[in-house]
Amino acid sequence: MATPLQGVGFELRDSGGTVLRSGISDIDGLVDLGNVSPGTYALIETSTPSGFLPSGPYTVVVLANGDITIDGIPLASFLAENFPYPNISFSKTDSADDALAGAIFSLDDGAGTILYATSTVGGNVVFYTIPPGTYTITEIQAPFGFLLDTTPYTAVVFENGSIEIDGDPIAAFSVVNVDGPALEFTKTDNTPQSAPPVIDPVRNGLIPVTGTGVPGSTITVTWPDTTTSDAIVDYNNTWTATPTTPLVVGDTVSAIQTTPGMLPSDPATEPVQQASDAPVFDDAFEGDTAVTGTGVAGSSISVVWADGANSGGTVAGDGTWSVTSPIPLVFGDVITAYQTKNSCG
Repeated sequence: MATPLQGVGFELRDSGGTVLRSGISDIDGLVDLGNVSPGTYALIETSTPSGFLPSGPYTVVVLANGDITIDGIPLASFLAENFPYPNISFSKTDSADDALAGAIFSLDDGAGTILYATSTVGGNVVFYTIPPGTYTITEIQAPFGFLLDTTPYTAVVFENGSIEIDGDPIAAFSVVNVDGPALEFTKTDNTPQSAPPVIDPVRNGLIPVTGTGVPGSTITVTWPDTTTSDAIVDYNNTWTATPTTPLVVGDTVSAIQTTPGMLPSDPATEPVQQASDAPVFDDAFEGDTAVTGTGVAGSSISVVWADGANSGGTVAGDGTWSVTSPIPLVFGDVITAYQTKNSCG
């Protein structure tokens, strides 16, 4: 339903522009221009309510029989309508045509009045009730994660309420934000990695596994059944670990070393080999600083001391071997020696 507009002025002019009648709409929106003679006239709106677009001009035709048409519409059906100023409305999207919220735009009339609008969650940007004129639309803040569109757009609001942006109908206009640069990088741990431990030849059965490493480091041994044992490398750089179940020839034992303040090492591996014959011990006495014995020339000798530390040696060509003790022997110490012959463990 149309709402009456009061206080709108009109003039009826002849073909030469002479004002013949004038009137102002009353509280009911009615304009009374009095009686008129047959002829063709121009009906001009001389004052437009604030916030509305002007209407007209209209062509009035008065026939000899008294009928009147305005722009071809019978007088009884004619309404001089004023439409509110239009909204400047457009879409804000990303390069995939998805709506973007939070972009802020300014609308500058060039005469000191600047309006602001922010895109909604649906990507809509609206400047409400904008009078006819020429404006500059500028994006002043892009949504986070996108690059600012620095292009100034020229918007023209015409007297008839139509709007063009940079010469094209506003219906075809939207502002696109390009994605900002990707901020991605690799986070690494620059803690140095421990060196792999050394595993001495491994023998079948429940014979302890020995090796060397960095004093104070933890050696984690993984047995063929996937269980693990930890050992600490002693001050002689040696370590010892006893398997949880008898080792079988062909199995593999692995171990990693973790030195304090460093990352664990890559694993070292050693296959389980057939145990060689035990070496022969010479008599050992309290206070001795070495143990000796005989074995197969060229074989390796591994001695496990009473405190669990181990040391190694090689059987000489004459069949004898000697391994130095870390500390002088004490009465009652139990010392174990293993012999590794050729490819046997």
